[in-house]
Amino acid sequence: MQLKQKIKKIFKTNNKTTFMIRIVVLFVVIYAIVCTVVFLQVKSVYFSYGKDSCVQQISFLPKLSKITDSDTGFSFDNRNVIKIGSLELFSTKTCFIVKKLPSSGEIKLSIAPNGGWLARKTYKLIVSSPPVVRVAKLVQPIATMKPLVINLNTPDSVFDYQLDVDDKSIQCPVKDSEIHCDIKSLNLLNEKNMTLNYCACLGIKQ
Repeated sequence: MQLKQKIKKIFKTNNKTTFMIRIVVLFVVIYAIVCTVVFLQVKSVYFSYGKDSCVQQISFLPKLSKITDSDTGFSFDNRNVIKIGSLELFSTKTCFIVKKLPSSGEIKLSIAPNGGWLARKTYKLIVSSPPVVRVAKLVQPIATMKPLVINLNTPDSVFDYQLDVDDKSIQCPVKDSEIHCDIKSLNLLNEKNMTLNYCACLGIKQ
């Protein structure tokens, strides 16, 4: 009788062990699939000069995230962070911020906790040519008592613009795809011939 109970107990134990092994194997398979879909595939991001360049992407431990590559000219910001208390578990959106004038083309960079291999995600930033100032208005007579509005070919929130007239200069804010210069503040003479230049400087947004 005792022998039969022992045999039954062994079979029950083996069944529990088999069940646990299946659970572990299933978890490993699911984790591998998630890693393949979420992290191993390179994700394309179109960089925009006129608005935030963001992509929906899960990032684990966003506070510890670092770019693993050498200087790419970009930084990043993890947004929509999920927390438990003060512990940041993961974020669902990654946005890219330009640090220096980017070259047109494709730039690859990877982000991971502490810059390591675990949960590393690689992105391909697709960068177009920078905004172009339509300078036709600058070769025509300019009213010195009215605001000067210069058009861009695309909206721009990356560059800061400055207008130089002889030895005077003013900052010109951008609204969508227009540069607005308060040329009246320079106190210029209407009939004076002037040397007029503009400067598009990279405004680093942190």
